[in-house]
Amino acid sequence: QPFCQHHYSAYKWLKNLFNSRVIIVTSNKVEYGKSPLNFNEKKEFISKFINPQDIFCLRNLYSYEELKSHINIDGCILIYAHSAKDIDRIQQSHIPGKISYLQPFKSMDQCKLSNEHSYFIIMPEFRLKFNNRSLNATNMRKYLSTLKVNNISDFKIFQKIFNISDYSFYNYIINKFK
Repeated sequence: QPFCQHHYSAYKWLKNLFNSRVIIVTSNKVEYGKSPLNFNEKKEFISKFINPQDIFCLRNLYSYEELKSHINIDGCILIYAHSAKDIDRIQQSHIPGKISYLQPFKSMDQCKLSNEHSYFIIMPEFRLKFNNRSLNATNMRKYLSTLKVNNISDFKIFQKIFNISDYSFYNYIINKFK
């Protein structure tokens, strides 16, 4: 899905909350109609908002070992952030007698380093409003599919929604969502 201003608001909220580096992990999964962007395309989109060195591609978004192969997380506290609607994406293993590696976040002073546990936090909802309507990911994909390539008035709408003024990027993205 496209990285919108409400995603950027969530990113800034996390940076302010933890006063620390915030990275984005995503996959390379492409699914027609739902997720038309591959990792490099997502990274290009997200890089319009944040440092590209803070964007990583993982096959398993919650894999300590896989993330560790991309970035030094030794001595770090690892916290995943989700909206309430995406809570089902969090996979806690429930092995009898063993505490799951992925735990709900309670407070920084209760956290252990990433080699022992990682944590998840549910963020407040950041809404993207356009023309007095809330746009969620599904609505955004549908809306992008209605915009026309090389159309200045549609490009102006794109600029308002994404705060991106790169016309060639606009045309490229609109073609991806057709």
